[in-house]
Amino acid sequence: PLIVHFELLSRFVTPGSYYLVQDTRLDRTCRAQLALDKSFTPARPSWDYCKKIIGSAGGPARAVRYLQCASPSFAALNFSVDATREPYVFTQHPGGWLKRAGQSAEQQPSAGGRHVAKPQ
Repeated sequence: PLIVHFELLSRFVTPGSYYLVQDTRLDRTCRAQLALDKSFTPARPSWDYCKKIIGSAGGPARAVRYLQCASPSFAALNFSVDATREPYVFTQHPGGWLKRAGQSAEQQPSAGGRHVAKPQ
């Protein structure tokens, strides 16, 4: 569903704005959880959604990688992963900040070449 949602909604993201794919951390968290499960005797039951993420379905981070490689909208609308939105080591959405290239309406210069501030 995430890839379908991106394809349908990405055209509504204005230049200079973001499309956030949340919970991309789950891919890493679930791999760690499954590794821990294997190290305990008796094995602990894994989270059901982790089995889906690691299995054939893939998680949010895998969907972002797919969008980067194979999505026509990702390339056509000039999206890129913006790691500058992740200033801290721990984040819920690593690699999930997808920025559409270009200037927002607030950043575009007026006809006189000066930037016009948006009224508050």
